[in-house]
Amino acid sequence: MVLKLSAISYQLSAISYQLMRTLREQLLNERGKHSFNLSSLAFWPFGHATRTATLSERPS
Repeated sequence: MVLKLSAISYQLSAISYQLMRTLREQLLNERGKHSFNLSSLAFWPFGHATRTATLSERPS
């Protein structure tokens, strides 16, 4: 039972990751219509989204 739940959880995470990637790509394609820049967002597996530092924010 635990293994089945683990497998289901993993599959849902993979689906979530794919959906987030698709959403990010669609939003990036539409970014000219928005006042914010989505290119600084990076999506990772398991539903986590993190913001990457822009060049001006990175330490020298």
